[in-house]
Amino acid sequence: MIEISPEISGEALRFLLFMLAGILLILAFDLFRILRRLIPHRTGVVAVEDMLYCIGSAIFIFIMLCRENDGAIRGFCMLGMSVGMLLCNYAISPWLVKGIVKVFKKLFQVVGKPLRAVFRMVAVPLRFLKGKIRRLLRKLQKTLKKIRKTIRMVLCKL
Repeated sequence: MIEISPEISGEALRFLLFMLAGILLILAFDLFRILRRLIPHRTGVVAVEDMLYCIGSAIFIFIMLCRENDGAIRGFCMLGMSVGMLLCNYAISPWLVKGIVKVFKKLFQVVGKPLRAVFRMVAVPLRFLKGKIRRLLRKLQKTLKKIRKTIRMVLCKL
Protein backbone atom coordinates (compact mmCIF):
# COMPACT_ATOMS: atom_id res chain seq x y z
CA MET A 1 0.00 0.00 0.00
CA ILE A 2 1.27 3.46 -0.92
CA GLU A 3 1.67 5.84 1.95
CA ILE A 4 0.57 9.43 1.34
CA SER A 5 2.46 12.18 3.08
CA PRO A 6 0.50 14.31 5.55
CA GLU A 7 1.23 17.44 3.50
CA ILE A 8 -0.34 15.97 0.36
CA SER A 9 -3.40 14.68 2.23
CA GLY A 10 -3.76 18.11 3.89
CA GLU A 11 -3.65 19.81 0.48
CA ALA A 12 -6.21 17.34 -0.91
CA LEU A 13 -8.48 18.04 2.04
CA ARG A 14 -8.04 21.78 1.48
CA PHE A 15 -8.92 21.29 -2.22
CA LEU A 16 -12.14 19.49 -1.24
CA LEU A 17 -12.91 22.20 1.30
CA PHE A 18 -12.59 24.89 -1.36
CA MET A 19 -14.78 22.78 -3.68
CA LEU A 20 -17.40 22.79 -0.94
CA ALA A 21 -16.99 26.56 -0.60
CA GLY A 22 -17.66 26.92 -4.34
CA ILE A 23 -20.79 24.80 -4.01
CA LEU A 24 -21.98 26.95 -1.10
CA LEU A 25 -21.41 30.13 -3.12
CA ILE A 26 -23.51 28.84 -6.02
CA LEU A 27 -26.25 27.66 -3.67
CA ALA A 28 -26.31 31.14 -2.12
CA PHE A 29 -26.73 32.63 -5.59
CA ASP A 30 -29.51 30.13 -6.27
CA LEU A 31 -31.48 31.84 -3.50
CA PHE A 32 -31.36 35.03 -5.57
CA ARG A 33 -32.39 33.08 -8.69
CA ILE A 34 -35.38 31.59 -6.87
CA LEU A 35 -36.38 34.97 -5.47
CA ARG A 36 -36.13 36.57 -8.91
CA ARG A 37 -38.35 33.91 -10.46
CA LEU A 38 -40.97 34.18 -7.75
CA ILE A 39 -40.99 37.99 -7.49
CA PRO A 40 -40.27 40.07 -10.60
CA HIS A 41 -37.32 42.43 -10.05
CA ARG A 42 -36.38 45.64 -11.78
CA THR A 43 -32.94 46.02 -13.30
CA GLY A 44 -31.71 48.31 -10.52
CA VAL A 45 -32.76 45.89 -7.80
CA VAL A 46 -31.04 43.01 -9.63
CA ALA A 47 -27.86 45.09 -9.86
CA VAL A 48 -27.95 45.85 -6.13
CA GLU A 49 -28.57 42.18 -5.29
CA ASP A 50 -25.68 41.12 -7.53
CA MET A 51 -23.41 43.69 -5.92
CA LEU A 52 -24.34 42.50 -2.43
CA TYR A 53 -23.72 38.91 -3.51
CA CYS A 54 -20.30 39.81 -4.90
CA ILE A 55 -19.32 41.68 -1.75
CA GLY A 56 -20.54 38.83 0.45
CA SER A 57 -18.74 36.26 -1.71
CA ALA A 58 -15.51 38.25 -1.59
CA ILE A 59 -15.70 38.46 2.20
CA PHE A 60 -16.46 34.71 2.42
CA ILE A 61 -13.54 33.82 0.12
CA PHE A 62 -11.20 36.13 2.03
CA ILE A 63 -12.16 34.53 5.34
CA MET A 64 -11.74 31.05 3.84
CA LEU A 65 -8.29 31.92 2.49
CA CYS A 66 -7.20 33.44 5.80
CA ARG A 67 -8.51 30.52 7.87
CA GLU A 68 -7.44 27.62 5.72
CA ASN A 69 -4.46 28.93 3.77
CA ASP A 70 -2.96 31.67 5.96
CA GLY A 71 -4.19 34.27 3.47
CA ALA A 72 -2.17 32.91 0.56
CA ILE A 73 -3.97 32.81 -2.76
CA ARG A 74 -3.03 29.49 -4.30
CA GLY A 75 -4.04 28.15 -7.66
CA PHE A 76 -5.36 24.81 -6.47
CA CYS A 77 -7.62 26.59 -3.96
CA MET A 78 -9.10 28.76 -6.71
CA LEU A 79 -9.31 25.69 -8.96
CA GLY A 80 -11.15 23.75 -6.25
CA MET A 81 -13.62 26.59 -5.76
CA SER A 82 -14.14 26.91 -9.52
CA VAL A 83 -14.67 23.17 -9.95
CA GLY A 84 -17.19 23.16 -7.08
CA MET A 85 -19.05 26.11 -8.57
CA LEU A 86 -19.16 24.60 -12.06
CA LEU A 87 -20.28 21.19 -10.81
CA CYS A 88 -23.04 22.65 -8.70
CA ASN A 89 -24.11 25.18 -11.35
CA TYR A 90 -24.54 22.57 -14.07
CA ALA A 91 -25.42 19.45 -12.08
CA ILE A 92 -27.58 20.57 -9.15
CA SER A 93 -28.75 24.17 -9.58
CA PRO A 94 -31.06 23.83 -12.60
CA TRP A 95 -33.20 21.15 -10.94
CA LEU A 96 -32.97 22.69 -7.51
CA VAL A 97 -34.11 26.13 -8.67
CA LYS A 98 -36.92 24.76 -10.88
CA GLY A 99 -38.11 22.42 -8.14
CA ILE A 100 -38.18 25.02 -5.40
CA VAL A 101 -39.87 27.59 -7.65
CA LYS A 102 -42.50 25.02 -8.65
CA VAL A 103 -43.16 24.12 -5.00
CA PHE A 104 -43.52 27.76 -3.96
CA LYS A 105 -45.82 28.57 -6.90
CA LYS A 106 -48.05 25.62 -5.98
CA LEU A 107 -47.99 26.73 -2.35
CA PHE A 108 -48.95 30.28 -3.37
CA GLN A 109 -51.83 28.88 -5.45
CA VAL A 110 -53.09 26.65 -2.64
CA VAL A 111 -52.76 29.32 0.04
CA GLY A 112 -53.68 32.20 -2.27
CA LYS A 113 -57.21 31.03 -3.17
CA PRO A 114 -58.53 30.91 0.41
CA LEU A 115 -56.76 34.17 1.23
CA ARG A 116 -58.39 35.89 -1.76
CA ALA A 117 -61.79 34.60 -0.67
CA VAL A 118 -61.26 35.88 2.87
CA PHE A 119 -60.03 39.20 1.52
CA ARG A 120 -63.15 39.56 -0.63
CA MET A 121 -65.39 38.73 2.33
CA VAL A 122 -63.65 41.37 4.44
CA ALA A 123 -63.26 43.97 1.68
CA VAL A 124 -66.98 44.47 1.00
CA PRO A 125 -67.90 45.44 4.59
CA LEU A 126 -64.76 47.56 4.84
CA ARG A 127 -65.73 49.53 1.73
CA PHE A 128 -69.19 50.05 3.20
CA LEU A 129 -67.70 51.26 6.48
CA LYS A 130 -65.24 53.47 4.62
CA GLY A 131 -68.11 55.32 2.91
CA LYS A 132 -70.01 55.72 6.17
CA ILE A 133 -66.93 56.97 8.03
CA ARG A 134 -66.09 59.38 5.19
CA ARG A 135 -69.62 60.91 5.33
CA LEU A 136 -69.42 61.14 9.11
CA LEU A 137 -66.06 62.90 8.93
CA ARG A 138 -67.40 65.40 6.35
CA LYS A 139 -70.34 66.23 8.64
CA LEU A 140 -67.96 66.57 11.56
CA GLN A 141 -65.71 68.85 9.53
CA LYS A 142 -68.64 71.09 8.54
CA THR A 143 -69.81 71.24 12.14
CA LEU A 144 -66.33 72.13 13.38
CA LYS A 145 -66.03 74.86 10.75
CA LYS A 146 -69.34 76.37 11.92
CA ILE A 147 -68.23 76.22 15.55
CA ARG A 148 -64.89 77.83 14.65
CA LYS A 149 -66.67 80.56 12.72
CA THR A 150 -69.01 81.38 15.61
CA ILE A 151 -66.13 81.39 18.12
CA ARG A 152 -64.21 83.74 15.84
CA MET A 153 -67.18 86.09 15.55
CA VAL A 154 -67.65 86.11 19.32
CA LEU A 155 -63.93 86.81 19.90
CA CYS A 156 -63.88 89.57 17.32
CA LYS A 157 -66.85 91.33 19.02
CA LEU A 158 -65.04 91.37 22.36
